[in-house]
Amino acid sequence: MKNTFFLTFLLLVLFVVACKPQNEVISQDNEQKLTFSEDAIVFDTIFAGQRTATRRLRVYNPTKKAFKISEIRLGGQAISPYKIIVGGDKGTNFNNIDIFGGDSLLILVEANVPEASIGDIKLAYDSIMFRTSQNTQKVRLLAWSQKVNIITGNIACNTIWNSPNPYILKDSVFINENCNLEIKENVRVFAFNNAILKVKGNLKISGTAEKPVKISYFRQEEDYQHTLGQWKGIFFYPTSQNNQINYATIKNAQIGLSVNNTRLSVNQTTIESMSIAGISAENAVVTLNNCLITNCIERLFKGNFGGRYELNHCTLANYEFNFNRDGNEGLAFINQEDAPRMEISLFNCIFWGNLQEEVLFLPTNSADFSLFAGYNIFKTTAYENILSDNSFNNQLNVDADADSLFKNPSNFNFKLPITSPARTKGVSSSVLIDILGKTRANPPSIGSYE
Repeated sequence: MKNTFFLTFLLLVLFVVACKPQNEVISQDNEQKLTFSEDAIVFDTIFAGQRTATRRLRVYNPTKKAFKISEIRLGGQAISPYKIIVGGDKGTNFNNIDIFGGDSLLILVEANVPEASIGDIKLAYDSIMFRTSQNTQKVRLLAWSQKVNIITGNIACNTIWNSPNPYILKDSVFINENCNLEIKENVRVFAFNNAILKVKGNLKISGTAEKPVKISYFRQEEDYQHTLGQWKGIFFYPTSQNNQINYATIKNAQIGLSVNNTRLSVNQTTIESMSIAGISAENAVVTLNNCLITNCIERLFKGNFGGRYELNHCTLANYEFNFNRDGNEGLAFINQEDAPRMEISLFNCIFWGNLQEEVLFLPTNSADFSLFAGYNIFKTTAYENILSDNSFNNQLNVDADADSLFKNPSNFNFKLPITSPARTKGVSSSVLIDILGKTRANPPSIGSYE
């Protein structure tokens, strides 16, 4: 009886073992190795003392049997500028991790590199070590970091930003009434999520053709270069006067420039990738020379409730490469019945995009609405009667697709090819250079690029 029981138990154990899936059986082959989705994890230049977004590493078991990883650890252990997340747990060392045959393990890596000296780039090296039986493998980690200036709250009066280290806007940042901020050439300004620059005093951006000022979202990976709506933008209030922006790139916000009942001059500047509008103005005095505005979901430029708006040698072009525009014209001037007078001057500009109608003027017959436009390229059928007067020399709905009007708009290249209908079709004016600082021909080309 005992022998029968023992044999039955032994057979049951053998049956259970035999039924265990092959991919769950731990391999005893000491020569087998893991494979990885990356040979090295490289972080682009990051900001010292600020934790980065995570990078992903996939660890693969290429065999049919399960693999036991005895240890996963960072080479630098506790002093490493990196942290890894395995199975939802963050740390520097993990033990006895199993990967079934043909399966994989996801590891998340984040970096927090200490500050470098002013202007210096600090390199941070480490490796993730994997020990399996008799083998040790590693994936290298590399990051560059730079010291930054974190800006939050009130900016001191009469401040100049000229540091080689980036400035980071955090939360709400204020230029208070009767205070000035000047941003010098080659300065980089990055904004954290939902940051906003509120200008109640005076803002002057002093870039140059060779060294423009750059204002964008703080994530610098390639995937974030044209992302929209990550911070709120730059807002000008009625107490702010005579603001000026020269040679700058502003992008990745909700509204690039919001101008309320004040004055703003913008020259040789690119505004792109906004979730609402490139420029939104209300009863303001806004002058744009040699500006490119593109890739905005709702409007490229909107003038509302009165004001005076002058656009010279500007390119406003909007497409649906990464979003649905929902029928919103790129250029819009809207004046309500009880609004102050609105005066609009448009010369040597391109207003184009993938929609049938890329301009909106409301109303066009009011005594408080004045439109003067010449030597422009418009995409519209609704306003042909107003804009096609020969004395204005506007081109309407030119027989040109995006690639013949611009070089490559899908890659944000709005320069003019040789065959572009905008070349040398403008009229000479006081604007003698283009967006890059290049001398204008006579007659000049239409748009921001000569």
